Amino acid sequence: MFRSARILVFLAVIIGVGTTLIPAAEVWTRTNGPEGGTVTAIGSSGTSLFAGTWGGGVYRSQNHGASWIGLKRGLPGSREVVDVAVAGGGVCVGTSDEGLFRSFDDGATWTAVNSGLGDLEVLQLISRGDDLLVLIGSLLGADLYISRDQGASWDFVPSPTPFTAIVAEGPVILANSAFAIGIYRTSDDGANWELLPPNGLSTNILDEFVVSGSRIYGALTSYSPGSVYVTSDYGDSWTALSIGIPSGFVEGLGVHGSVLYVISGPTDLLYRSVDDGATWEAVDGFGLEGGQGRLINCIGSQGAVTYAGTEKGLFGSLDLGDNWQSGNRKFIATRTQALAGDGQMLYATVAYVPHTPINSVLAKTLTLDQVYRSSDRGATWLAGHDGLPDGCNVRSLAVHGSYLFAGTTREGVYRSADQGATWAPARNGLPEPYGAYGEIDHLVVSGSSLFAATRPRSVGNGRTQGGGIYRSDNNGTNWIEVTNGIPLLGEHNPPYSYTYYPYPTGMGAVGSTLFFGTKYNGIFRSVDNGDTWTEVNTGLPMHYDNFPRFTSFVGLGADIFASSHGFHAGITDGRGVYRSADGGLSWSRVAGELADNRPVNALCVSGTDLLASVGCPAQPHELAGCERSPFDGAYRSSDGGATWERFGVRLDGISITSMSAHGADIFAGSQGYGVWRLRGIGEKDRLRVKGVFAR
Repeated sequence: MFRSARILVFLAVIIGVGTTLIPAAEVWTRTNGPEGGTVTAIGSSGTSLFAGTWGGGVYRSQNHGASWIGLKRGLPGSREVVDVAVAGGGVCVGTSDEGLFRSFDDGATWTAVNSGLGDLEVLQLISRGDDLLVLIGSLLGADLYISRDQGASWDFVPSPTPFTAIVAEGPVILANSAFAIGIYRTSDDGANWELLPPNGLSTNILDEFVVSGSRIYGALTSYSPGSVYVTSDYGDSWTALSIGIPSGFVEGLGVHGSVLYVISGPTDLLYRSVDDGATWEAVDGFGLEGGQGRLINCIGSQGAVTYAGTEKGLFGSLDLGDNWQSGNRKFIATRTQALAGDGQMLYATVAYVPHTPINSVLAKTLTLDQVYRSSDRGATWLAGHDGLPDGCNVRSLAVHGSYLFAGTTREGVYRSADQGATWAPARNGLPEPYGAYGEIDHLVVSGSSLFAATRPRSVGNGRTQGGGIYRSDNNGTNWIEVTNGIPLLGEHNPPYSYTYYPYPTGMGAVGSTLFFGTKYNGIFRSVDNGDTWTEVNTGLPMHYDNFPRFTSFVGLGADIFASSHGFHAGITDGRGVYRSADGGLSWSRVAGELADNRPVNALCVSGTDLLASVGCPAQPHELAGCERSPFDGAYRSSDGGATWERFGVRLDGISITSMSAHGADIFAGSQGYGVWRLRGIGEKDRLRVKGVFAR
């Protein structure tokens, strides 16, 4: 950009001697973290190691994971990289929503290779020598395709049923059928299929396979009790291998040479076998973070190194798993949940969202979401979870006086007096439905008070209980419920009562006025510090009996603005930014078209500008089914929402989850790409051109 600016100087033909200041272009720069992210696939080709992520694209390391670079040229911002496969001197990646991409230059550039495919949803991608095999579809059933030219073209393979998993060994392909029919086999690329009898299997389906030597190993994942099976005759018979593996879920299989690995739940431990599966031992080696939230998604290898792809990045082991080291340097694929600052320190919470249903259950019992802090505007980040218990997933942050507060799932509110280094509970008076504190979705400061919006908790049988808003007037030491005027939903039939307050989607304070956004019931307002609340939905659109989901509230001048996710992912109506000119009593959608009706996660004010974070939220369940769009990014309006522009370069097409202004700088949290910084343009940030003459 500096070179371009200098060229513009000469084109302008600045005449005379002196000093001319030229505004620097607005460029977003990714900070150095927070490092990590959800690793969903691992592959290697020669000296290059590749890691696919959930939401953050593909990374490459050429020094065994010591450092990484992101690979973007030709790759879209897909939701998830499903698999990495190497065939014919090239690397191919399969994505969950954008199809297949191939590279012949170690990932420097990528080309879409989807010719002949019926869809772009990749369920599984594997290599067989120079050939590639892919399943296109969902877990409900997918079609099989084969490419014999490294993905340049694909041939559909007719089959008796859709499949959910495949494995190839030589000319033989085994495929697990959808609808629990059984396992099919072909040795002529699908010209003929035979349904195999379940000889030795406790069920007639297996949905995870790996190959080691001439043996094929299979497992039924997300099923209890889980078992691992092996066949040496291409599926004619199977032998159960469970000695040393406790009863529980088998979540995945891995192989490194002749060593086999099983990812097992519900404790999510890693098990290893060095005798072809005859016996197993737990591998909970030093450095794999254990109870601090290690959720393993995949196992890979390169040379002598074993790799574990986890919800917190990638870990490597030189001794087959006895000891592990984090390999996340410059690996920045994190999803930012919230940003906050206190003038000296910048804080960020990172959402580690397990990408499998079973891991979603495990996430409730392990610490995944951490608080990170940076004292140098993102140049370095430190994780702070000392004092946060297991199961403490941080959803929201607030700075109040000299304290930093964290709203968590299942553990209420925690408070730090040392800028996030250590934490202590601050939850006396918060609800404890069925023995656990409710989820604190939002924390808001108004005057001398701190407010917490709590999420109702599922108590089984489709019933929900709890929720509501709580206030603390003594820095979190004590809390009182302040829900007068907010409707109580559910059933009340003594002696059984299942009542709850509306699900919170956003909360904000504009001056002394509080706003509370809900999932279906619209907006509530309080002008007496939360003592009473009034529904303020005049002017808002409706879908059936539901109002849009409002996510944030800010004030600019005499107006109040609110951001909206809309009704749900399938309906774009109701999304965008709304304005109130009467203190929040009535609302209207701003006139300016914003990002093709994309969801707006949050609003931020910088000077006289209104900033909008546009794209899918950090937590997928907040807007289930949301897909990324080239219209995602950071938007700005300088005229109260009448017109909008996407500002700064490098964030186009990246879902922005939050923004925060700190002095002249603006920070943006993203879905899958860490935290970004836009430097304020001051005197020192301008190009100084001296002594330029016309010729």
